[in-house]
Amino acid sequence: MSIATRDFAQEHPDAVAMGDERVDITWRDLDLCLNQLTNAILNAGLGSDQRIAVFAENASETVIAHLGGILAGISTVPINFHLTAAELQYILEDSNAGMLFVGPETAERGLEAASAAGVNLVVGWRCDSGPVPWHDFIGRGDQSEPPTDMTPKPFLHYTSGTTGRPKGTNTPPTMFAGGESIEEHIQIVRSAPRFAGPGVSMVVSPL
Repeated sequence: MSIATRDFAQEHPDAVAMGDERVDITWRDLDLCLNQLTNAILNAGLGSDQRIAVFAENASETVIAHLGGILAGISTVPINFHLTAAELQYILEDSNAGMLFVGPETAERGLEAASAAGVNLVVGWRCDSGPVPWHDFIGRGDQSEPPTDMTPKPFLHYTSGTTGRPKGTNTPPTMFAGGESIEEHIQIVRSAPRFAGPGVSMVVSPL
């Protein structure tokens, strides 16, 4: 089971963990998905200094993609889905992204930018063609519990670039739980109220 979801999956397996206008995902299904996704990311051959970029509108998959990166000990880059292919290309190159997640609204621009930036792995959900299908990529990972001894890495955020090229900056320590390992990271998130309290969260702004 995934360290991030095992308690909920054991205690409330059929309760809704997250959802959007299309789908509700139970804790049991999310737990299995995170195991496979994390293992698939770890098996994707990314270098130690490479990141995962997420270029998509709000969706359950967008959240899960970021969670998979966190659990794999790989920094993820949330990218404004309004950007053009040329703007996206710059961020992919500057962030040293080795992998890109896209949704159906961003797939065309994402594929164009990834090709120009030399990013060979593009994974997309609900896309008719082009990216590696989301479920196919998840299927590359086995269902066993992933290792948890990797060092967690903060997100890399980019400015709007209104005065030139966007600038990348890591999530500040006051907003990132840190820890020496993924296991410690999850423990800090659960124990510190500023990171995660009980209850339901609704996301109404772009992720």
